[in-house]
Amino acid sequence: MKQIAPVLLFLFLLQVSFGKSSIDSLQAVLEKTSEDTSRVKTLIALWEATAYSDMESAWKAAYDAKQLSEKLNYPRGLAESCHRIGILHYNHGVWDSAIIYYSRSLEFSRVLNDISMEGNVLNAIGIIYYSQGIYGKALTYVEESLKKLSEVNDEEGIAMGLSLLGNINFYSGNYEKL
Repeated sequence: MKQIAPVLLFLFLLQVSFGKSSIDSLQAVLEKTSEDTSRVKTLIALWEATAYSDMESAWKAAYDAKQLSEKLNYPRGLAESCHRIGILHYNHGVWDSAIIYYSRSLEFSRVLNDISMEGNVLNAIGIIYYSQGIYGKALTYVEESLKKLSEVNDEEGIAMGLSLLGNINFYSGNYEKL
């Protein structure tokens, strides 16, 4: 067991340093990228790299991506950035703002006809209503999500939706639907 500890420590330090270098690389790319869709994609990638380790950078990346996407009239960037801003608000317990941003993301994913994104955003909204104990609304969103995700065979999204559906039915007392 004593031999495993140094290996685990090394792997942890390697992961931390790799994460830091990827963030540094993304920031270096941003310094050289003009205000175009590539910059939006880089900002979204930076959000992915910092969302759970550096909140300030994650917030800035998401809002910068949204602002630039608005300027460029770039629906994909708006769908992606609003989704990530929704996640940040959800993680901070600001559910009304999360729903606003998820709803904007939903609008743009429908414009793009991105059924997978649409289904996953519907799931996210369902989670918020479930978290608030508003089971009827949660059920509506999750059922719509499952229809969309089934269309594109998004197995991960379907699994998440079915799990949420089970929880909603359990906590709302619909035991026969379990």
